[in-house]
Amino acid sequence: MGQRFGLDENQTMAAVQALLPALGAGIQRNVSNDGGIDGLLGALTGGNHSQYLDNPDLMNSEETTADGNGILGHLLGSKEVSR
Repeated sequence: MGQRFGLDENQTMAAVQALLPALGAGIQRNVSNDGGIDGLLGALTGGNHSQYLDNPDLMNSEETTADGNGILGHLLGSKEVSR
């Protein structure tokens, strides 16, 4: 993430730490809705997300950004909320 946005390690850690409460709240909201956990798990398991661990260079692709926006949409209600 840091490389993608030109952040150093400290800035990247600060950004991740700032995002964690919102992601946690999104997960809680998802699991409290009927079928929410199934939808979230489907989104997480339906893609080939392990490819990013196997090949971190993929993190810089537009396809990866679209994939991430889809996951954020599930977690936060819409990808725009993550902005």
